[in-house]
Amino acid sequence: MIMTYDFLLLAKGNKNFRDHLNQAILSESDCEIYTDIHKLTFSPKSQTIMITAKSDTSPFRHKIAPKKITYSALMKMLDDNWESIASDEITDL
Repeated sequence: MIMTYDFLLLAKGNKNFRDHLNQAILSESDCEIYTDIHKLTFSPKSQTIMITAKSDTSPFRHKIAPKKITYSALMKMLDDNWESIASDEITDL
C-alpha cells in the first residue's frame, strides 16, 4: 500500500503537527519536516513541498511515491477538498 499522503492523517489528528505544517507554509525560509516515515521539504520560492521517504534506508522507502505538490494543494488536502486539486498541482519526482 502506498503511504505517500499518510502524513495528512497525522496532521488531522495532531494539532501540533498541523500547526508545524502551517508554520512551514508561512515561513520565508526553506525547511524540512520529518515524520516517522516521511521527509517534507518546503520551498517558499516555488511554493512547493517535496514528499519523499524519511531516508534511503527506511523500511518504508518503497511505500512513499515521491511527489511534488503545491502549497495550495496541501491546503486543499488538509481541508478535505481533494476534488478541487488541479492536475498540475501534484507531480511525480
